[in-house]
Amino acid sequence: MSIPFVKKVILIFYFDHEEHENETRAVLHEADKNRLQQILFNLVENAVKFTETGTITISANLKDDMLHIRVADTGIGIPDEKFEIIFESFEQVEGSTARPYGGTGLGLAITKKLVELHGGKIWVESTVGKGSTFTFTLPISQEMVIEKPGIESSPGEIPVFETSKSIEEQHETGIPQDIQPSCDFHILVVDDDPVNRQVIRNFLAMQKCSVTEASSGAEALKILQDKNPFDLILLDIMMPRMSGYEVCRKIRERYPVNELPIIFITAKNQDEDLVTAFNEGGNDFIAKPVSRVELLARIQTHLKLLKYQDKMIQSEKMASLGVLLAGIAHDLNNPASVIKMNAEFFSGAWKDIAPILEQYASGNDDLKIGGLFYGDSKDEIEKLISGLLNSSGRISHLINELKKLYVETDSTQTTTIDINKVIQSSVNLTHHMIKKATRHFALELGEGVPNIYGNDYNMQRVFVNLIQNACHSMENDTKGICILSDFDKSTNEIIVKVRDEGIGIDEKHMKYIKDPFFTTKRDTGGTGLGLWISSKIIKEHGGIMDFESKPGKGTTVSVHLPVKPIDNENNQL
Repeated sequence: MSIPFVKKVILIFYFDHEEHENETRAVLHEADKNRLQQILFNLVENAVKFTETGTITISANLKDDMLHIRVADTGIGIPDEKFEIIFESFEQVEGSTARPYGGTGLGLAITKKLVELHGGKIWVESTVGKGSTFTFTLPISQEMVIEKPGIESSPGEIPVFETSKSIEEQHETGIPQDIQPSCDFHILVVDDDPVNRQVIRNFLAMQKCSVTEASSGAEALKILQDKNPFDLILLDIMMPRMSGYEVCRKIRERYPVNELPIIFITAKNQDEDLVTAFNEGGNDFIAKPVSRVELLARIQTHLKLLKYQDKMIQSEKMASLGVLLAGIAHDLNNPASVIKMNAEFFSGAWKDIAPILEQYASGNDDLKIGGLFYGDSKDEIEKLISGLLNSSGRISHLINELKKLYVETDSTQTTTIDINKVIQSSVNLTHHMIKKATRHFALELGEGVPNIYGNDYNMQRVFVNLIQNACHSMENDTKGICILSDFDKSTNEIIVKVRDEGIGIDEKHMKYIKDPFFTTKRDTGGTGLGLWISSKIIKEHGGIMDFESKPGKGTTVSVHLPVKPIDNENNQL
């Protein structure tokens, strides 16, 4: 086999030369730079992994036209009987999938193959409890040796690196484990190898997802025990102390396969490994080395399935609730019709009898109706009748809306809408609630806001709901609520903002707030339907509804409504 991409590389080692004892030099060696770095990385990483405290020394010297490079540690050491097999694939001093130290068992096998491809050899010398020394050789170039004077170093070896901190402690001072961009999905990556985690994190960096890392199965389970903000888990199998299989079994005790997808990523890719992974509750299986294209494709597939499943569940809820509401609406319809009919009758009767009572009262100042003198009761009765008519009409309208709420909405638009008037009427309807919620209320209705065409009653429902939500979010009446309207000529749209200085919305809830049945106010009677219905109404009018919020700072809801030309004669777009 040939070595791909052979390059001439200057490797600087400081060593004693038999003929030039005090001369510091650099040695030329023909090699693939990246592969040589991989050899050194694998050996140094191995030394760090098995040395909790102590020293790791890297040294080199020339002998018989070969460069001898040594990586020595003061770690746990290796038994004599393991000297040969540790260079075989999937072999380690402790060979189970739940061994105390991490890794796949491929590092030394790959290192040996790379050394041999460069024309060298590798071997190990070790004493259990005292440490190990890995030595590999490389043939030097026949070109002239380049002198590097003036570099201070101890003759014979590269400076010693102290490893007084544990691997976990060193990791804590490195790159933060969480990437938290504005995202749609949250992925947990579980792998004992920090390099593997970094590679996966790099793969996911350009995707719309956030990533949390766990360096062991125990750490992953602790994260999941506190809360489960994750949409998918990438799980290594061969990890220290607790294997990926065991981690998956424990996760499945709490989260079924259709709720939290788990993709195994491992160097063990035999048929029996694949079968075991699925039997333990995995959703998918990817063999190392991982292809970026394959990994992203599989992740996207599982996330799409998860999203589609959520939509199916919501659809089933809608269907069930639709049947329930249709029954309720039917049961309410009869008494509501009686109330409406009697209110209309009472209104007509009052119009007939009021002149007679007026005439009678003119000669009888002591005439009382309902305990009040006629002059006072007359106004109250008229308000009462007007309220009964309006309320009975509203009940009938709500019943009709319930009947068709979960059926495809009829988006037929019936009238021109003055948004400012709709907002003002919404404020009037919620006046007492606003007054109770805050002492700092502002209403700023823009001038020159054009009319749009649509359903004014539904539009009022939207703003009443937004105002109620703003009031409910207030912790005390010292904070403010503000409603603004304006017309943006550049985009030809009306913009209405409802701002509050309330408790705000947690970031993890933001992507769910327009979903049906999602509410953070279940204990105070919230149904989770208000914002879903409001968003649906705005969408029917061709608009969008956006939310901005910070916990403890407040929330701003922006409603964007497009303005289209109106045929005033026919009320048509």
